[in-house]
Amino acid sequence: SRIWRSHDSKNLNDLSVACILSSDMGTGKTTFLRHLQLKLLKGNKKLPVYIHANDIEEEWNGHDPVTFEKFLMKTLDINVAADLWGQDFKENLILLIDGLDQITGTGTEYDNFLNDLLDIAEYSELSMIIASRPVAVIAAEEKNVDLLQLRPFKPATQKAYFGRCYDKALEICEKHKETLGVPMLAYMLRVLIKEKKYGKIEIGRAHV
Repeated sequence: SRIWRSHDSKNLNDLSVACILSSDMGTGKTTFLRHLQLKLLKGNKKLPVYIHANDIEEEWNGHDPVTFEKFLMKTLDINVAADLWGQDFKENLILLIDGLDQITGTGTEYDNFLNDLLDIAEYSELSMIIASRPVAVIAAEEKNVDLLQLRPFKPATQKAYFGRCYDKALEICEKHKETLGVPMLAYMLRVLIKEKKYGKIEIGRAHV
């Protein structure tokens, strides 16, 4: 029932200190974060750091700002005096945290980990984009945090992507056309079509 509005990735600075990229598996969250990282590096406006949530979970020994900043300094291989790790540096830092839904545990473990990250972002004024499947960020619905979602392929993009395979893709996915709009599934379908290893998609994305 959530109402989504279009948002250009150029305007991410307009969002809150931390925001959550909540999209289903295969929609391109990792690709988006890596693309954004490259884009920000080329713009020389921010220092984007891609980190997988599993690495944070394994290496961050604590749940407070001090130990998190020490973890970041170690991750970034920063061996400088504490006064150089100041507000000016942190203002230009943006953490691209991927795979929250892939940490160890379920349910409350997701909530606790997300809450810790959001608390760190607020206390240390660190910019973060946290990517996850929706199931792991339910707690964010009740927080004052911006939620982002990746749009599926539009029909014109689907047609261009499949090329000469497009009619066959439409035929295969006649009952589940939404499958063609999910990047990872579209890639899998195109491979199956080219290798002639396909049948009708009868039970949705799981069938692919």
